[in-house]
Amino acid sequence: ADLDALPDIANVNGATAFLTNMKVKKVANKAKDTVGAYYGLDRFFAGEKYAFSNQVPSNLTKGTGTNLSAILYGAWADLLIAYWSGVDILVNPYHPDVASKGGVLIHSFLDADIAVRHVESFAAIKDAIA
Repeated sequence: ADLDALPDIANVNGATAFLTNMKVKKVANKAKDTVGAYYGLDRFFAGEKYAFSNQVPSNLTKGTGTNLSAILYGAWADLLIAYWSGVDILVNPYHPDVASKGGVLIHSFLDADIAVRHVESFAAIKDAIA
């Protein structure tokens, strides 16, 4: 409740959603209320949209806690991803590791930046679930 209130308090408008990892999903699916009924993901995430990715850290530490997970919440339209060029592809048929075997070595490059339009649009818990 505190996490999803932070952008609201900062007057952030727009669609919001949670992002966390599969460890949190596992714990959320097992969460029960005081009478033993399962919350379910919708209730656990307070009716907000949610998504899961193993790219969200699950190996954080705080105090004596280890292997803690992060939960992110925000107005994802305020996350900006900028590509500075197209994908550059460099083909090298002469590289010694592949040339003798009739292959080619291919490198690809993409220049990109990520930024947020408004810092207040996002909040995070960095020590949610072990």
